[in-house]
Amino acid sequence: MAVAYPIAAGQRLTPAVVDHMYAIADTAVTTVTGTSDANISTVYVIPANDAAANMAYRLSCGGDGQWGTAPPTLTLAAGFAGANVGFSVVFNSGVLSSGALFRWSMRIKLIPVTIGGSATLHTSIEGCITNSANPLLPATAANNTIPVGGHSLAATAGDTTIANNFALRGHWSSTTGSPFITCRSTVFERLG
Repeated sequence: MAVAYPIAAGQRLTPAVVDHMYAIADTAVTTVTGTSDANISTVYVIPANDAAANMAYRLSCGGDGQWGTAPPTLTLAAGFAGANVGFSVVFNSGVLSSGALFRWSMRIKLIPVTIGGSATLHTSIEGCITNSANPLLPATAANNTIPVGGHSLAATAGDTTIANNFALRGHWSSTTGSPFITCRSTVFERLG
């Protein structure tokens, strides 16, 4: 079982500490166009028994997309074990103009509170969507950068004794007007 080693200010990084942190990146392209939840980012596998209480997994990703010409809503969430966990972020239909091109960046975290077959996990999500075709005009509806962020208020149940997928997931409320969101790169990290 992995053990989290907190690093205090001024502490030397020894092999015992560094051995429990890792990161990997990927530039595989994934596009989501549908109304059912799907993995937007690369899917990373958290190995069985790798989690420890009070450490974190962080996934950072970003890319581009296009709002539908019949403006839909876009829902994003952290995905663990093939399902959405924690809370979802919903970008309402009017946040961007009809057919607007956009860039986006999101960061999700999974933080084990307890581990084992009946583990409890917290999640957080933060990021933004930015209109990329029109000038950014503060206070002009549908042309702004839209930031989001938050942390789950209640823990999610999970099983850390088995391998689990971890990814950013999402879906559109409608496919009318051909909306899409494309992930261009991801970085997955184990912290602690």
